[in-house]
Amino acid sequence: MTGTIRSSMGFSHPNVFGAFILSISAEYLYLREKKLNIFDITLIGVLSFLVGYYADSRTPQLSIILILIISIIIKNINLDKIKIGKIIPNMFFICAILSFISGSLYANGNSLMIKLNEMFTGRINFIAKFFEKYPINLFGNKIEIIGTKLSSETGVKPWILDNAYALILLRYGIIAFTMMGIYLNIFFKKAWKNKEYMIVACMLVFLIFGLLESGIIKIAYNIFWLYFAELLYGERKEEWTT
Repeated sequence: MTGTIRSSMGFSHPNVFGAFILSISAEYLYLREKKLNIFDITLIGVLSFLVGYYADSRTPQLSIILILIISIIIKNINLDKIKIGKIIPNMFFICAILSFISGSLYANGNSLMIKLNEMFTGRINFIAKFFEKYPINLFGNKIEIIGTKLSSETGVKPWILDNAYALILLRYGIIAFTMMGIYLNIFFKKAWKNKEYMIVACMLVFLIFGLLESGIIKIAYNIFWLYFAELLYGERKEEWTT
């Protein structure tokens, strides 16, 4: 315990508040892509500060700063002649591999992972524990989660998995996990081809966010799943963003 007083602003947890501010910031920057100005940058900067100052929610705060920086780059650099490469389309699998390796190394007493676990408030420890408790199978498991709010109300120890990739694999299984990675690969390539650079940026930041939070699979936190479906299956409607 650090002794820091964290405000959840009426949400169930300070990190939930931070995740919603991240989502709102990403949506705002997406809509302002071509018109981004100093007011927009200042506004998002202030929101990032408030998330850090009041909620002490570092992961959403850093994610907001990251997407703001990428937005500025997209506004000022012509990306039309740059190829997407192989890293961005496969970011889901890259983040997943990093997650699984970190949990495995921690379970085997790796000193670096032990230090990182302390830095990330026990998240790597829980990845290792969940993989120890639940088997990897085709269709997933019924996963028990005990959040900090429920823990404080019942006195039961928290049982939290703040890693989207471990949660998807263990809860939904190998088939759903693999399909999600393949569809995201197709999504990134199609979005880049259509010059939807901000959608690529927003989804990329949410995937990185998923290394330390599990909420990215929920539309309530990541509305860009709607763009994901529209881009893969629907016709682009310009009036949606005008």
